[in-house]
Amino acid sequence: METRADRLAKYGLEEVNVKQDAWNVTLDKLRPLLDDLNALVDVFKEAASTARILIDSADLPVATMTDKVTGSDVVMTGRSKNANI
Repeated sequence: METRADRLAKYGLEEVNVKQDAWNVTLDKLRPLLDDLNALVDVFKEAASTARILIDSADLPVATMTDKVTGSDVVMTGRSKNANI
């Protein structure tokens, strides 16, 4: 099974380490994905729109990012599924 790390490597992103890097450093390393929608979807699947918001907002305060992501379609769809709505 292909891992997210494998998918990132296909796009030349081999130094992404969410366990060791700071949040903003990780998001900055993912920034090249913003130029390729297919790559973004391949790596993050159904969370691609949320990933796009987070990567694009890497330099914003955490509270601002939280507000942007909380209202996204991905979050709302997940909430609906989890709540059996």
